[in-house]
Parts: sequence; C-alpha cells; structure tokens
Amino acid sequence: MKDAREPSALAAELASLLGCDRAVLEAYVSMLQREGPVPPGDIDAAGGVLERMKDYGLVIRSGQGYLPVHPRLGISNLYRIGVAKDQAVKGGRVRIDAITAYFVRMREDSTEQL
Repeated sequence: MKDAREPSALAAELASLLGCDRAVLEAYVSMLQREGPVPPGDIDAAGGVLERMKDYGLVIRSGQGYLPVHPRLGISNLYRIGVAKDQAVKGGRVRIDAITAYFVRMREDSTEQL
C-alpha cells in the first residue's frame, strides 16, 4: 500500500476489501475532502458514478448538489452490500474499520475549518 495518508490509496484498498467499484470510492473520498455540496457535474455522471453512489447510500441531495454521508455510515453501507454479495468481505473488517477511522478524522479536520 502507498502512504497511509494518501486518501486515493486507501480508497483503492477499501474498494478491493469491499469488492466494490474503485471509481465510486475515489469520488466519495474526494467529496469528503471538499466543503459544501458538490454539483452533479463535478461527479462522473457520464460513467454512472453518481447513480452508483446514490444506490450505495454514499451521498445525499443538498440544494444544488450532493453531500457525502458521514464515513461511518457510508462505509457501513458498502460493507453490508459487500457481505451480502460475498461472505469473504467479513475477513477484512479490522482493516476496513481502520480506514473508516482515518476518513472520519479527515472529514472532521476538513469541517473544522468552516
């Protein structure tokens, strides 16, 4: 794994652990680092990323855009979907929890600046 402080590397690892789409996780992590709603055009709408993020429960509608749900909720949603598809996902739970804690701290740090 790359530097543990590199969100894109953690998104890739999490996608692998959960058996989900890396593009969705990268878009979600990118949104966690931004302030305020993200316009739909800033999310890969052509590739269907926004629709998958809505299906997975990673974003909520807010005004003229979308906000990421809290990392604990978002990653829990992905975990439940992953376990439903493949029981092997349960084996990565400790690492998934560690990555979740990192994203929670990252999100809290970005919102403290507001």
